[in-house]
Amino acid sequence: MTLELSQIGYTKKATGILGEVKVHIEEPYWEYALKSAFLFVEIDGYKVPFHVDALALDNRSTIKFEGIDLPDEAIRIAGRPLFLESKYILKHNGGGEKLQYDFLKGFLANDFNSGEVALIIDVQAYPQQEMAVVKIIPSGRECLIPLSDEMILAWNEPLSLIWFRLPNGMLEL
Repeated sequence: MTLELSQIGYTKKATGILGEVKVHIEEPYWEYALKSAFLFVEIDGYKVPFHVDALALDNRSTIKFEGIDLPDEAIRIAGRPLFLESKYILKHNGGGEKLQYDFLKGFLANDFNSGEVALIIDVQAYPQQEMAVVKIIPSGRECLIPLSDEMILAWNEPLSLIWFRLPNGMLEL
């Protein structure tokens, strides 16, 4: 399944010493960008989700992503297209129906490849796909994991455990 994204602007250049990046976001998307916990940056042809720590849409217009804490790291995401989900993210899929994977909230997620462990804190409806919002243990960083049959190996509902086979580096972003 493909996540439908719309380009809302682009990153400009790294600024400051905390890993911030100057951004240009088209005015019609300001409200949605300010409310979104995740924005996507195109890197090597892939649209990579980043958790937004801070976003200021003023005369400076800067963004601070979680995990990007140094100027050298910010340079890697500078000068790249910036994307947002094509439809505003809702907790329910339009008609208030329960999400298919909503029961996974509170589960411990284990990545078979890396051995990383995370807590599923939310399940959100994205266009064409549900995503788990996870908090990585012990770092506390948040990221998104697509809930697809290709990535889910198994789950144990009584023990609240789920096993994924994620692409290498997915939880490091």
